[in-house]
Amino acid sequence: MNIIHIGLGIQGKHWMSFVRRHPHLTPLGYVDPDSSALQWVKTNFPELSCSQDLEALSHKISADAAIIAGTPWLRATHAIKALEAGLTVLVEAPFATSLTDAARVLDVSRRTGKLLLVAAPSDTIPGDSMLRRLLDSKRVGTITHVSWIDRRSVSSEEDASVPYSHLVSVGVHHFERLRRILRADPVSLIARCNRSAWSPYQHGSTTEAFVKMENNIHFQYFGSLTSRQNEHILWIEGDKGVLKVENSRIWWRKLGWRFFVPLSLRRFSLQEPVQDSESLLSQLDAGVRGDLGSRTNNEGSLRLVTTLETVMQSDKNGEVVEIPQLPSALKVAGGSLATA
Repeated sequence: MNIIHIGLGIQGKHWMSFVRRHPHLTPLGYVDPDSSALQWVKTNFPELSCSQDLEALSHKISADAAIIAGTPWLRATHAIKALEAGLTVLVEAPFATSLTDAARVLDVSRRTGKLLLVAAPSDTIPGDSMLRRLLDSKRVGTITHVSWIDRRSVSSEEDASVPYSHLVSVGVHHFERLRRILRADPVSLIARCNRSAWSPYQHGSTTEAFVKMENNIHFQYFGSLTSRQNEHILWIEGDKGVLKVENSRIWWRKLGWRFFVPLSLRRFSLQEPVQDSESLLSQLDAGVRGDLGSRTNNEGSLRLVTTLETVMQSDKNGEVVEIPQLPSALKVAGGSLATA
């Protein structure tokens, strides 16, 4: 299977390295409107054909699929161009930054008959599964409050060049991950995004949010890319105790106890979304060969876009914003969950 890479960044470099090592994949070209990114690829992967325009590159090489992993603000545009060029597409999540753009991408996929796969984080992370089991067994009783602190010391020119850098790269994935852990959908939120005055980032290197969820659960979130040190703490409190994820361990304290006890000896990371690259590429290959089926459900990926747009709207307006559920969100966007 012949691959065109579109967009660089941390994830783009990961995919380029992974594809090169894969015995059944052949990287042929790279597309990016950023000339500095093109120069980096030419230096490190001189065998690739490079261009700032996908259509121009398509006349030079014959590709089967495109992997899109650049800035989230350009992914929808890149996906539409790739689908219209007749390519099967694998795109990083979030694959759009608004419901309107998401609907456009899905509609082009349906119209062209080309498959769109969204590389959303895995929903089978071992630590997340353990937390769900502990909550299902009522280890903390009825959940009353949840807080998530995500402080990072990150220096990335790519992240610094885009607005809402923490939200699009980290925060929105945390919101979706917590939704799956708690088995509860968010209902409304108020959010504030900012930037540290000493940092090179644009607006949005920090994300603060207070979220009302189903089952009367309230969730407080703070994330930053410009902290002096890394800190990742998830706190889930109920009327019978507390679960805490800290220092890569899951801890539990029963109501009335003075100390926490560890429940897991396995390392547990709150830091990065987890993807199964091998499985995603197998699906991409099946999509190219027409073996994946005629329709793929991107429900979780569209939910990411819904949350992302809602947080940005609340930040701009300074008000509580209701989070549309998927059926109503689709109605507003005029799109479809399924892609051809």
